[in-house]
Amino acid sequence: MKLIYITGAPRCGKTTLAKKMATELNCSIFSLDAFSKSIRNTFCDFKLYGDDISIRPVINNDIFLKLVADYTNNYSIDYENHTLIVEGCHFTPEEFKSKFANAEIIALGRTGATDEIIDAIKQKDWMHNLPDEIILQYAKLIKEYSIKLKSEAHFYEYIEV
Repeated sequence: MKLIYITGAPRCGKTTLAKKMATELNCSIFSLDAFSKSIRNTFCDFKLYGDDISIRPVINNDIFLKLVADYTNNYSIDYENHTLIVEGCHFTPEEFKSKFANAEIIALGRTGATDEIIDAIKQKDWMHNLPDEIILQYAKLIKEYSIKLKSEAHFYEYIEV
């Protein structure tokens, strides 16, 4: 099975790129957002986020990565000649590569003007009504994480949006 991981900072187009690639490659998408929400809805004590603002899980990330690896490995047994796109910002490229050495990784980021990042944040349904100071904190985290991804892009492709 061919595995493609599309990651990056929030509000950078991961889902949009995954949908486009899935159509072009005639393959499936494994949404980490949907998977993590279903786990958190089923197991109320399974947390991925603390009280502080974050753009990636900070609690139980190792367990979540193991669940994703188990699911993906089982998927590959049934669909060995298929391509699967895993999409989300839950794992760094290094974390994902530690479980999937042969995965192709694409990271998306935004390192431009803070106002442009804020505009992208405000397009998300649950985020557009957040207080301005919270949106600014998210924008700073997105930019910082994007800069980190861009600087470490030696074994994966980085795309600036």
